[in-house]
Amino acid sequence: MKKSNTQLTCPLCGKANQCVIAQGEKDIKKCWCYNVSANQELLSKLNNQNSCLCVNCLKPTKSFDG
Repeated sequence: MKKSNTQLTCPLCGKANQCVIAQGEKDIKKCWCYNVSANQELLSKLNNQNSCLCVNCLKPTKSFDG
């Protein structure tokens, strides 16, 4: 089931967040963010928003291979 438009947009910039889970995918491993280590300070400022950040706003601190 596809989520609402607010779940499909980044809460910081309002652009598409490309979240495959919000687009109806069930497997989190298929999302671009699955192997990204997020900046926890940035995430804590979102106050439990029900939406994912886009790749540009997330600015990953590092990527890793599983």
